[in-house]
Amino acid sequence: MMNGFDKCVRPMALCLMATLLGCASWNTAQNTLIEIETIKPPLDDHLIIHADFEFPPDSLVLEELHTLSADVSQTLQLKLKRTPVHINLYATKKDYQDSVRSPKGPSPLINRRAIFITTAAGSTVHSYWSDSIAVDLRHEVTHAYLNSTVPQLPLWLDEGLAEYFEVAPTENRINHEHLQMLVKANAENRWQPNLERIAPLRLSEEMESIHYAEAWLWTHFLLHSTNKAVLTDYLQAKSRGELVDPLALKIRSEFDNAPQELLRHLDEISKN
Repeated sequence: MMNGFDKCVRPMALCLMATLLGCASWNTAQNTLIEIETIKPPLDDHLIIHADFEFPPDSLVLEELHTLSADVSQTLQLKLKRTPVHINLYATKKDYQDSVRSPKGPSPLINRRAIFITTAAGSTVHSYWSDSIAVDLRHEVTHAYLNSTVPQLPLWLDEGLAEYFEVAPTENRINHEHLQMLVKANAENRWQPNLERIAPLRLSEEMESIHYAEAWLWTHFLLHSTNKAVLTDYLQAKSRGELVDPLALKIRSEFDNAPQELLRHLDEISKN
């Protein structure tokens, strides 16, 4: 089983708090980045995109990004804070890796397709142009939105929501990679849902592929259930700075048998 750092084929986030890492750990010898002006007035004036290459101003990638905040806000019934989010795009993987390389030595960061860094002033997403750029940016910018609005999200939910919103809006919002992995693992008796197993995880390197998939499934289950308020009320209360019970505990109390209901949900969406 691959761990989080090995899965460079997945667009996972790494939130780096400036107070822990410090600006000095980042390579300052970056390519010149130019701010992109879109032809259409951007829906998100707090989303600032830079690139070191000529970028099509009417790109569908930009269009998806500029509708993401409304998508997240409406789906989660959550008012997002208008904290600036800078997106630094590089033409090649090497340029991207040079921009996030640590002068202290080899870093697992460079094996990720995209990362975001957050500070009190806002968030910055770094990525490079590839066939998965739309998915990668939706994932990381979702992290940026959530991080600025809902403090101290549990890791499993932070990742579950990012995995959910990396999929472009559709009726069922299925992450097919995760769906296929869970169906296969369950059929082979290699996996059963266990929120108590992933809820205590605090570091992204502790999460394996199956953990990301299960985090996505719990998130999908909550957002598409008749009891969606279990999740949305939790997020709203945390965004107001209220003290709330752990979401895993709330799920256990609100559903008669949450693991069995999750498996039924998995079965239902796998048939669609």
